[in-house]
Amino acid sequence: MRYQGEKTILGEAEVRWGFTPRWSLVGFGGVGRAINDNARFNSQETVYTKGAGLRYFLSRRFGLHSGFDVAWGPEETAFYITFGSAWAK
Repeated sequence: MRYQGEKTILGEAEVRWGFTPRWSLVGFGGVGRAINDNARFNSQETVYTKGAGLRYFLSRRFGLHSGFDVAWGPEETAFYITFGSAWAK
């Protein structure tokens, strides 16, 4: 929410590698740009982020993973705990 505008464009990607049946490594990245109506698209800053994490497969029945991530953005580094997934299956 730090970069806001009237219009936004963004892209995200996540890859997961299961090195055991229950444990996996995650890598992710994103790029985006926020634009106000009075600004040109090419004149706005493009923001890049990236991160990595570790997941444990809690429940096969529900497809539930939990773990932690470390993410790096243009100004800060963040550490957070994850439960579930934001991606539809």
